[in-house]
Order: sequence, then C-alpha cells, then structure tokens
Amino acid sequence: MSHDFLLLFGSQTGQAESIAKELAKDAGTFDFKCQLYCMDQFKHFDLEKEKVVIIVTSTTGEGDPPDNAARLWRRLKKKSLASDYLVNLKYTVLGLGDTNYTNFCQMGKNFDRRLEELGATRFYPAGFADDGTGLEVVVEPWREGLWDALREVTGKRNACNGNQNENNTDNTQSSSVDDGIASQTAGLPDGISRGMLRLPRLHMPPFTVSIVSDTPSAESDIIADTTSNNISEASAKDQHRTNDTRKWFSGNLVAYRCLTTRNAVKRALEVVINLPDWVSYSTGDAFGISCPSDEDEIDALLQRLNLIEQADKPIYFQSTSTDTRKMSAIPDHLKGVGTLRHALRTACDIRGVPKKSSIRVLAKYTSSPEEENRLLYLCSSQGSKAYAEEIRDRCLSIIDILNEFKSCHPPLNVLLDVLRPLLPRYYSACTLSSKRVQFCFNVVDVAYPDGVKKLGGGLCTSYLERLCLRVYNIANGTKIRTMTELRDNENQNEWYCVDKNDIPDLEQLSIDLEQLSMAKDTIRYGKNTTVKISGLDNTLQARIATHEQDVMIHRDTSGNTASSSYLPTYKTHQCPYPLVHMFQRPSLGFELSTDPTTPVIMIGPGTDLQLKQRVMLGYFMAVVIESEISCSSGKELTEFHAQGALTHLFVASSRDGNKYKYVQDHLKEHGADFCKLMLQEGAIVYVCGNASTMGKSLDMIIDTILKQDGGLDAEEVKRTREDWVRKRRFCRELWG
Repeated sequence: MSHDFLLLFGSQTGQAESIAKELAKDAGTFDFKCQLYCMDQFKHFDLEKEKVVIIVTSTTGEGDPPDNAARLWRRLKKKSLASDYLVNLKYTVLGLGDTNYTNFCQMGKNFDRRLEELGATRFYPAGFADDGTGLEVVVEPWREGLWDALREVTGKRNACNGNQNENNTDNTQSSSVDDGIASQTAGLPDGISRGMLRLPRLHMPPFTVSIVSDTPSAESDIIADTTSNNISEASAKDQHRTNDTRKWFSGNLVAYRCLTTRNAVKRALEVVINLPDWVSYSTGDAFGISCPSDEDEIDALLQRLNLIEQADKPIYFQSTSTDTRKMSAIPDHLKGVGTLRHALRTACDIRGVPKKSSIRVLAKYTSSPEEENRLLYLCSSQGSKAYAEEIRDRCLSIIDILNEFKSCHPPLNVLLDVLRPLLPRYYSACTLSSKRVQFCFNVVDVAYPDGVKKLGGGLCTSYLERLCLRVYNIANGTKIRTMTELRDNENQNEWYCVDKNDIPDLEQLSIDLEQLSMAKDTIRYGKNTTVKISGLDNTLQARIATHEQDVMIHRDTSGNTASSSYLPTYKTHQCPYPLVHMFQRPSLGFELSTDPTTPVIMIGPGTDLQLKQRVMLGYFMAVVIESEISCSSGKELTEFHAQGALTHLFVASSRDGNKYKYVQDHLKEHGADFCKLMLQEGAIVYVCGNASTMGKSLDMIIDTILKQDGGLDAEEVKRTREDWVRKRRFCRELWG
C-alpha cells in the first residue's frame, strides 16, 4: 500500500477539515505517508481494504453528519454489512462538537461505535473536543499522543520524532539579534524562556503567491489569465479545480419589509429572493448565503501590510509541493480569485479568530523579540489560558493581532494561508416551495459578545440590509446612501419591491389560509407607486413573482452550477437588481408533519415563527421572545389565533414587564398539558433559537416537567427524550 494511513474528514463549517489538513501536514513531519480525503470522496478509497484510518468529523443538526459525510455514513449504517466487514481495519476518531447542543459530538461517537460494530479495532482512544470551551483543549493533547500510537500500529517504531527541536529553536527573523537572556525571556511570564515553550509544529504554506505589478487589472477580472507563461498548464488547471460539490447559483433579491418599529431593540427584516427555474425546495430547507467581507476592514488590513497599491492587480498561485500524493496545495477557497482584494473580499474570513498554528507562523515574521516571544507563548501549551483570554474570548482577528504586534509582517502567501475560508451563512426557508424564497432575520448591529470592545455588525445580515437599501431606492426612486437614512425613512411592515411586475400571483399563494381574512397591507414597487390589497392574501404578498434574468454565472444548460463559493463580480448594467450568491441545503429533519391532525408545538423567537407554510390544525404553542417582533409577526400570530388557526398562543417578553419573561415560564405553567400532548397524543415540538440560551434552558425545563407532571424518573426521561429525537418528534434548529 502506498500510504501508512487514511485520513478522512467530515466538515460542515470547515473546522474538521482544517484540523485534518494540519494532521496531514504533521504526518510528513513524522515521516508517515498519509492519504487525505473528504468522506464524500469515497470513490477514492475502500475502507474494507485499508489498514489504518483516522476520522475527523463534526456534528450538525440533531446529531446528524455533516453534508459531506452523510453518504459514507449511510453506507456504513447498512444492516446488511457483516460484523467482520472491517475486521482488518485499525482506527481512531476525533469528534468536534459543542456542549451547548444536546447531541455533543454525536457523529464522532457514531463513527467510533459503528466501526467497532463492524469488526474494526480502535488503536488510539477517541477524542471529543468542545468548541464551547475551545477545541484546542482536547485537540492538542490528542494530536501529541497520536503519533506514538501510529508508530505502534503501523510498525514504524523508528519513524522520526517530528523534528521537535525545530519548534523550540529561534528560527525567526529575530534570530540575527543577540541571542542573550533578554531576547529569550522578553515578553514571557516570569520563570519561562523561549526554549521551554511547547509549540505547535511550524508548517509553512505549500504555495507561493505572485502579483503581476506591471499588468493593469480591472476589478471585473475575477479569474486570472492562467494561460500566461508564468504558470504551467497543470498549475493553470489546478487554479480552478475545487472539491466543493455544492451547486451555487445567483438569485434576485426583489422585495423586503421591516418587521419591527424604529425603537425596537432588534431590527428584523423579511426578504424575498427569486430563484432560478431549476431550484426546488421544501419549507425547512436552508440556503447558504455567500457574503463579502467589510470593505473598511479589507482596507485596514491592506494598509497595515502596505499592499494597497497591489490589491487590484492580477494574483497567481504556484504550488511548491513536490509530493504528488498530497491533495492540491492551493486551498480550494482561493482557486479562481483574480486579485488580492477579491480574495480578501469573497474568499477569506478576515474577521475569524486565528488558530494557534496560525499564530505560530505569524511569530516567525515578527522582528521584535518581545512581540515574537509573546506570540510564541500564546500558541504554546503553557499559554493555553492566555490564548483563550487574550485571543479567543476577545474575538481578535488577524487585523487586531497585526495592529497589536506591530513588528509582524507576514508575506502574502502566509497571510492567505492563515486566513480561514469565508463561510456561508444559513437561512431557513419559511415559505411554500415556489420560484422564490422568503426568510426573516435580525440585523446584528453588534457582532461581538458582551465585554468585547469591538465595533462591527453581523457580516451577512449587514450585507443583506445593504441589498435592501438598493431595493428601497429602486422602489422609491431615491438615492439614500446610509443605513441610518434607510431606517428613518422606511415604513414598518411595508413591502418594497423592485418592479410592479413582481407583485405575486395571489390566487396561487392562498393555499393554506383560504378560510382566513387578514388585515390590509401595503406593497410599494418602483416609480413611487403604492397599491393596497385587502383580504386574505396579504400575509403572502411578499412572494414576489419570478423576475428571471439570465445573468447567473457558471450555469450550464442542465441546471448545474460550477462549485464556486466566492462571490462573483457582476456588471451593473447586466443585473440592475441586487443579486445573492447562494446554494440550497436540504432540511435535516426540521420539517412540518404532513398529517394535519398531528398536534404541533412551536417555540421560538418572532423571526422564526413562520405560519405561512401551513395553518396549524391542532394544538399550536408559539412563544415570542422579543415583544417588538409582535409588531409584525406577532400581529399575524394574533390574527391566526383569533381565526382559530392557532388553538393556543403564548407570548413571552423579557423587556416590557411581562409576567412571562421566558419560554420556560409558559412551559412550566402548562406542564400538564405539555405532558399530555407529548406522552399521549403524539405531538411534535419544533424549536428555533440560540443554542447557548434557549437550547440548554429549554432542555432543563422539559426534563423537570416530565419528572414533575409526567411522573417519569431520570432514566425514563432520558429514554423518552431520545425516542422523541429518533422519531423526529422533537426537532430543533439552533444557532451559536
């Protein structure tokens, strides 16, 4: 066999993939030959023939596998597989999770258990890392012990020790300075010198970056001219080949409305996006939205590194790896970017908190001994607490670190290597499947936790609000430029549309609510024209008719799209309306029952209580956290309740003196009813909310109710809750 072990990852947000790639780099340091694959690439490997495998996986949904691990997991779950199917395989698992969610590291545990059931032998204890407290707390010691275990299981007991000395020697730019006591201890806590630090291994980028300074480049030149003599044919192909299997497309944002009052604590918007003909979705499906980095933050980073003049010139990547067994050296998210600014805007997460391994590389390019030592300490095992307090908890980005450590000047390839991929943000569909999709969201004005003195709104919600500003200007013929002006001028609950032709087909959209009579609403579309439409269909009027324009890039006649997560640059004259770069992600079980007689209990904040998909013919419990949301969604809920579509409506608010501050207050008061519905009548619970607040607190109160009002003991509660999840009777969509 051409390799010593197989390394597989299943990753939803990129964390597991990043750790797997670091392990692959470590493998070469320890003289191991490793094959690295995403689990979705199972055509390239055969577990039945492998001898040693390492699995790194995260968990999503209610203990579900990441999208790119789902197919392999389904194969391994087959009951037809014999108990000795993998009898010749040795394995270990590293699971990533978050204890704020109920099914902590569930997929890591599932893979660990299932491989054992199929006859495989665990050669090294599984590790389960908690993102809530810091993945590195578990990942780092697990990595350190892995290599000795691999030497034993592969028989390579004489393999090198990973060049440990390299990590503790002064191999940075400051090594030319007098190597005295001062330079060894400056910036470090008392009693610690540089040579004592246990550091992560130093991995340099396996690629170089070139900027063609003498060739002008327009911002529209997204993809560099890879036919240039500066790049080989193979490298040119590699510039664009990615492992992203998602089908990206562009949709038109054609309408929006503000759901909240101007003095609301949180600002909630509802948007309407027209979709290409070939896209079909179900309520509960999510759409990943690609959003750009903040322009001011991009300029700040470029200015700090003196790269402003080079930012818009063509950029080229060249692999420096001579090992053909390794995966492409150029990161997937950087393939296809045309300029440095384009990379920072659409491919790299410049707000993300750098990992310890990234800080280790930055230290190499820090000229001040004191600053270099401090960076080395922050990424060392001894500095774990300092890293958590000074970097992770303060949400420091690469810009913050470079501003704090002014002698740090990383080269361009290092900068792009340490920046994580800019990930899409997910929003759930709240409408019936049609040629358009609606979703609601709170505009995040402060994107950092309490105590972190940083400014900046939510990246994607701020981006979508800027697109809404364009819709507003088109609808009103105005030229408003700032969000403050927009918020001061727009009317609450008024729809702003890009075109008169975008008014929806109301007859088609009145499926579920035909018995209801709703209050009047307003639609505003271009040329300052306003129409008022009374009657039932106003609750659905935002489903704007498809405004199809064939301006989608990377789209072929079969309806498939090229795998490209970075935002394309559109020419304004081709697409005058706001475009959203997105892909569809099917629901992971968060779907309404098709049986109209099944009692339904819904719990969540106002932006997630979407009743337009189905009138609840049974028991419905809605708990609205923020009272200001009731200005719109709450009004609709009240109307539904008055018409009998909702048998019960409970509203909680922590801000207006309401007796019921939290969802727990209502649940506790109606515990007996809850138990009757869930234990006797087969009700289904749907929960939306913040994992660290609503998720945990809701679990605690439900357990208490089952004991006090349901008469169950602790073991029975555990089995009952597990049964609910297994039968999809307790469905949650939580976010961090």
